[in-house]
Amino acid sequence: MSCECHKINWMAVCRSPGKYVMVDGSTLQEGIDCQDKVNKSRMDYDTYLRVCKYQPGEDGTLFPDEVYQFLLGDLQSPPPIRVCDEIG
Repeated sequence: MSCECHKINWMAVCRSPGKYVMVDGSTLQEGIDCQDKVNKSRMDYDTYLRVCKYQPGEDGTLFPDEVYQFLLGDLQSPPPIRVCDEIG
């Protein structure tokens, strides 16, 4: 099992889950990101911790910190990301 989170454009986000798009601009494909794989029982949590390179809020993660802070509501203004209504 491998991390495929790099296929998602994490800088295109909104506060509702699942509103990301793929790097190629297409609609998010279910079961691509590691957390979704865990939720769908296609990956166990130990594997997630071992292989996922995009664990929000963790040291050394590739998940953009500005997006993580935005999702937590910790930023006073949105970071330079595409927001839901721009995704469609």
